[in-house]
Amino acid sequence: MMFTAVKLVLDEAPAAERRRLWRGIAWTVAEGLAAAVPFLVLYRAVADAVTGPLDGLRILWVAGLMVAALAVQWFCGVRAGHEVHGAVYAMTAGLRLRLIAHLDRLPLGLFVTRRVGDLADAATDKVQLLEQMLTQALGQLVAMIAVPAVVLALVLAIDPLSALILALGPPAGLLASRWLERAFTGGAARRLALAAEAGALLVEHVQALKAIRIFAAGRAREGRVAAAFGRLRDLSIGVEMRAGIALGLFAVVTELAFVVLVAVDLERALSGGLGLAGFATLMILAMRWYDALTRAAVHRVQMLYMGRGAERVRDLLALAPMPVLPGPDRSTPGTSPPAPDLDPDIRFEGVSFGYDGPRGPMVLKDISLSVPAGGFVALVGPSGAGKSTLVELIARFHDVTAGRILLGGVDIRCLPPEALAARISMVFQDVWLFDLSIRDNIRLGRPDASDADVEAAARAAAAHDFILTLPEGYDTRAGEGGQRLSGGERQRISIARALLADAPVLLLDEATAALDAANAAAVQAGLDQLVRDRTLVVIAHNLASVTAADQIVVLDGGRIVERGRHDALLALGGRYAALWRAERAAEDQPAAASAVSGPGS
Repeated sequence: MMFTAVKLVLDEAPAAERRRLWRGIAWTVAEGLAAAVPFLVLYRAVADAVTGPLDGLRILWVAGLMVAALAVQWFCGVRAGHEVHGAVYAMTAGLRLRLIAHLDRLPLGLFVTRRVGDLADAATDKVQLLEQMLTQALGQLVAMIAVPAVVLALVLAIDPLSALILALGPPAGLLASRWLERAFTGGAARRLALAAEAGALLVEHVQALKAIRIFAAGRAREGRVAAAFGRLRDLSIGVEMRAGIALGLFAVVTELAFVVLVAVDLERALSGGLGLAGFATLMILAMRWYDALTRAAVHRVQMLYMGRGAERVRDLLALAPMPVLPGPDRSTPGTSPPAPDLDPDIRFEGVSFGYDGPRGPMVLKDISLSVPAGGFVALVGPSGAGKSTLVELIARFHDVTAGRILLGGVDIRCLPPEALAARISMVFQDVWLFDLSIRDNIRLGRPDASDADVEAAARAAAAHDFILTLPEGYDTRAGEGGQRLSGGERQRISIARALLADAPVLLLDEATAALDAANAAAVQAGLDQLVRDRTLVVIAHNLASVTAADQIVVLDGGRIVERGRHDALLALGGRYAALWRAERAAEDQPAAASAVSGPGS
């Protein structure tokens, strides 16, 4: 796990930053070596003091050497911190950019099936764990290993038997605590997963506060969040206890070796087999040995935990991006004609789709459908019929399970994502605006657009007048998700964005269905501009709004059950005719109720 974490950061890091990290680790080792020098000086001083008193000059030399060693240790520590922190921060910044670029290449459907908070946790908190591991735990672990190594070498030079006793302690301690470490790492993995889940629930709770308060669901939602954090608390305590017991067991076993060393060397000192100076120096070195080992054990446990966090980042990077298949020449991806050369006609050929792949249930089944360039196709049918999924497949939120979808005669899987995005605009009821200015939210449709282009798009979308009434006009911030604007205003901004993008294919989820009459009229005015000279695929909730469609496609149970123009479908007297009658009856009921109650009721 530790090596996985280090490799994850080092992969694709610039060579200069990798060299800088290794320089920092080398300085850390030098710091550890400098820390051992005072013990060597002390040994010589004690040995000299046993044979005779030290004169003042000798004492000054000893003090000077110790001060110099401490100064070198401080200098090496400063250099190590500068190199390691600089390299790691640069590397993890690069890792975050890799994650963002990777997320951009993942299927959009992934963000529907997985919590955004879960993905954000891996890209933020877990990368921060990697930073801490490499800047703190790794450097300290290396230092704490370097110091015992130097101390052991000094002890070996003084007395090989004592060195052998010291060397037996750590393997025995690791062996004794191994089973607890396995329980700890398993618990650490569960804790990290639960922490991500609890964090995602908290984000979801904050985002849904409006709905929670409206429906008085606060207690239930708070209970769910509290339960998740309660489980996290209990599991965290368990993980910490396992780590503490494992460290304690390691310390007890290694210190038993220290007890053996004291007993053996004391007996040898009393019997004359070991000099007093040697005994005193060995005890000082042994205490330094165990202090460094204990610290190394702590940092090792920290790295085991942080390494589990690295696995979540690795798993996110392992998610398969949307593939680009070989083009028409059957050789390399992206060899199809560039996007501007493709006619905006759409064709489904035997398309089936299931969220769980071919082994799971099919949401769409054997769909064959043609939408000519400049055509207007409406998708109708009951909830769950597959209308939204069909539209999402055109935008390649998901890849088809069977069959293919062609744009201008080219399989959309052969088009680079940028080329497909350049041909398709989407306007749905659920509009997301960034907490940027209105101008920048519209400019998202074409980042290089001028202010004049942005204003022209806003005018065409019937948005210019209301934008001018905002406190700072086009420079007014929309708020997260566009919360400072009404639903109708957000829709008009999204239409302006789509107009600015000027894509030849438009996917539309009837944008006026949830708006009041005034806003619906304003949004419809913008839509009338948007749909001109474009290939249009509309998800229709109000059948009356699509009676002029070139083709109405009726979906039910994931299949096309009828298709044709409005009049022909009514004459057929099938599924569409039944939906039409039900819609007319629903509209007549409020009118009848109003007539019965009368104006004065």
